Amino acid sequence: GSGGGDAAGGDVPQMCGVGITFGRDKQGFFVIRGLAPGGPAAVSEEVREKDTLVSVDGRSCQGLRYEELTQLILGLLDSQVVLGLQRRTQPGATPVQSKVSLRRARVGPVGRAAEKRAKAPSHKGRASPVQALQPLMEEKEPPATP
Repeated sequence: GSGGGDAAGGDVPQMCGVGITFGRDKQGFFVIRGLAPGGPAAVSEEVREKDTLVSVDGRSCQGLRYEELTQLILGLLDSQVVLGLQRRTQPGATPVQSKVSLRRARVGPVGRAAEKRAKAPSHKGRASPVQALQPLMEEKEPPATP
């Protein structure tokens, strides 16, 4: 079946992920830096920090740019994504490859994105709008001295 016509909806579907922060290793592979608590990856217990991501849905992701990887991993809510992982059980041992199938979910920002979000100023104390409008009243000429 070739693609049917997509209904052009006004609202963009929120892209969902699996709650993983990535770093890079020297070979250009993405390495898992952290997992979002309660995210699909953490809940699965099959994804661990320091695992190397070798593929997403069967596509090799060595040497990809971060944006390209993000596009592969993000998708619609409850859609499935298969991560190919490589894990060294002990130094010098042959890495064990595994495929982990995860369902995408709404996850809060992890890592850098979360830090940025946290630093954003909160607008709890509202400054009264009047103050903002009062910087310069036009100065009239001083009244002439009689």
